Amino acid sequence: MKTAHSTKIPSTAPVGAVKVVAKGSLLSRMLETKKAVKAYLNGELTLSDLESKGIELV
Repeated sequence: MKTAHSTKIPSTAPVGAVKVVAKGSLLSRMLETKKAVKAYLNGELTLSDLESKGIELV
């Protein structure tokens, strides 16, 4: 007897978790912006680094 392939998500995965984000998508750009601003707040990037990425803080 052949068993069907299971596509069940592991119980440790958060509900509604995103596994893959298309490069260049709105979500991808949003996540990159969030990471860059977080790095700026941690002192890892300068304001000019953010501006070179096209991020403007007001």
